[in-house]
Amino acid sequence: MGIFSKLLFRRVKAGLWNVNRIAVVVKPKQPYVDWANGLPDETHKNTLSQMRKYGAVFLLPDTAFFASENVDLVEHVAPMMFCAMLNSWYRDTDLWPKDITFKAFKKWFEYEIVEEVLDTMGYKISKEEYV
Repeated sequence: MGIFSKLLFRRVKAGLWNVNRIAVVVKPKQPYVDWANGLPDETHKNTLSQMRKYGAVFLLPDTAFFASENVDLVEHVAPMMFCAMLNSWYRDTDLWPKDITFKAFKKWFEYEIVEEVLDTMGYKISKEEYV
């Protein structure tokens, strides 16, 4: 590593803080698109590529040390993430699918576990209750 790289890394490192969470990035698959396009108020038909912009990031405790434990954790909160994704598009729960199990979640959504979450701002993260 050259001197410039070392100096740059020190500058970058000085402005980063570890967040004690893992991130689960969730993006829709085709069943979600089909559901959204079939809703009564939906006049515009969305494509999968358009809908993938409406993903979400869920932060989970970073207590798991192995990837298999993280998958178990995702399985545990999958119904909550499923409902949040549905709610972000349509709030009438009567029109939500009845099956919100982990198996259904994997059919409707792609997810990726990111085990290192870094904060670049350094000031308190504000939180608001999700509605």
